Amino acid sequence: MASATRLTFNQVNGNVIGTGDTTSSPNYGHRVTATTMGNFSYGAEGGFTPNVTVAYRANNPSGTFPGISTWGTGYGNLSNVVWSGNLQSAVPNDGYVTLTADAGFQVSLHSFRTALWSSGPANYTDISVRDGLGNVLYSTNAANPVGGNVLHDFTSSPLTAQQLEIKFGQGWWIAVDDVTFSQAVPEPGTMLVLGAGLVALARRRRATK
Repeated sequence: MASATRLTFNQVNGNVIGTGDTTSSPNYGHRVTATTMGNFSYGAEGGFTPNVTVAYRANNPSGTFPGISTWGTGYGNLSNVVWSGNLQSAVPNDGYVTLTADAGFQVSLHSFRTALWSSGPANYTDISVRDGLGNVLYSTNAANPVGGNVLHDFTSSPLTAQQLEIKFGQGWWIAVDDVTFSQAVPEPGTMLVLGAGLVALARRRRATK
């Protein structure tokens, strides 16, 4: 797997990343160029992603912003995960991890893991991946193995776009870990199609003037 980054949500010293770290700028996972950057560390997956930015957000029915936090243990057999809330506002909010490639690049999602809190419900609700246009590229309500996790694996055919957004819902019950992604320059054929589309659009605009 070339030029890939894995978000482990660990710090170099092994402690859990705090809410302030994951919501600050630059965010955890932002333009990764080494397995260790400042106080952050990343999984070694054969390369880096200097042309990809990462953002985190959460929404809930009350309209407030509960934030994105990390947690050490208790979500299946995962350690150091990210979940959509904090201790003061554990409400049924949705969490999002958004990967955005620079102009002229694409981001490919290879895999991620999800798990439920030890006393949580049996199923996930609306775990999905969408592109920047809102198209659903992946969706599942996979059953949760007790004490384990679910691997959402796309390594044989990575989900690829200029922007990808992972959604994980059902409040603080669900956590995400090991988000693995890579970056690439679009294939020449894709670039030709995009170029032809832009040329056609320019001609249409000139014809309507």
